[in-house]
Amino acid sequence: MSSANHEVRAGFKLRVAALLGDIVAASENMRVAIVEAGGGKVVGLLLETMAVPKEENVRQAESARALAYLIANVNVNKAVFARSGAVPNLLRFIFFAQPRRSKEVSAFKGCHRRFTGTNSDGF
Repeated sequence: MSSANHEVRAGFKLRVAALLGDIVAASENMRVAIVEAGGGKVVGLLLETMAVPKEENVRQAESARALAYLIANVNVNKAVFARSGAVPNLLRFIFFAQPRRSKEVSAFKGCHRRFTGTNSDGF
């Protein structure tokens, strides 16, 4: 039964994050309302959700989308950055969102250079 509850809770959190992303995308007034909601707790929730490093986490992506709209808006971005832990959470997301080069790809490029005498750029 607890597994089913966990699935329902996870699905609900995903829908909330997607809804927040849609709301902040809609208009300036909505962005201001979300930033002010709960004394900034909604923005805090988005920042915490976005900073959790998990692969293929749709909720994380939806939170990042909502925050991107908020940060891009000059009228509310100061309030977003003023939240406690905002900058470290954003940096954590940026660090973990970077694509990682697999060892197989790197090894293949080395083999290509070894057999052709050139690197992948043709030099």
